[in-house]
Amino acid sequence: MKIFIWIFTLVGVLLLSMAGYIGYSAYSLEGEGVKTTGTIIALNGTHPVVRFVTGEGERVTFESSLGSSSYTKQLGQDIDVVYRPDAPQQAEIDDFISQYLVSIIPGIIGLIFTLTGLIPAFIIRYRGKKKIRLLQQGRPVKALITDVDVNRTIKINGRSPFRISCQWRNTLTNQHYIFTSENIYFDPRPYIEQQEITVYINGENIKDYYVDVRFLPERV
Repeated sequence: MKIFIWIFTLVGVLLLSMAGYIGYSAYSLEGEGVKTTGTIIALNGTHPVVRFVTGEGERVTFESSLGSSSYTKQLGQDIDVVYRPDAPQQAEIDDFISQYLVSIIPGIIGLIFTLTGLIPAFIIRYRGKKKIRLLQQGRPVKALITDVDVNRTIKINGRSPFRISCQWRNTLTNQHYIFTSENIYFDPRPYIEQQEITVYINGENIKDYYVDVRFLPERV
């Protein structure tokens, strides 16, 4: 599972970096560029081809990076243009969507990928700290193993992890508690030879517990 977390995070960071670079370039063009008026002279699919004249009298033709069917109604009409004085061929239509949509889309996708990777990473880290804390400070009790089921709420590569369920009776209150282990990404049943399993519980909060599955082989 960790490899998928890192892949999602890496792809997300790369997309966010690309979006940031494109967005910064658009911001720089907006702040440093020269604004003028051009004319839509043709359409390449839905991408408008625009012609304008620089302040030095150079006639420049460029194709917008953003296409839209709405430009078909603007053929032959004037449109606002912004360009760099040192590179007028890198001009763009002077509106927010034309300049920033190219960065917004990979930015949104990158954010989704990054969160998809980071959120599970934070959960794993939190659970790891919880496990260490309970192993060091929790009260160990013996619980009867009652079931090994598949956690179908999670699916990775079409496969769901397993969980061990167990039951413990508090002899002081005669109450029964059901505990569930962490997700196990292989079938643990061939390795379960005992009827009971150790559970470390927080004496003040029985809902805060850790089912000790360290007897299982570690998969790498």
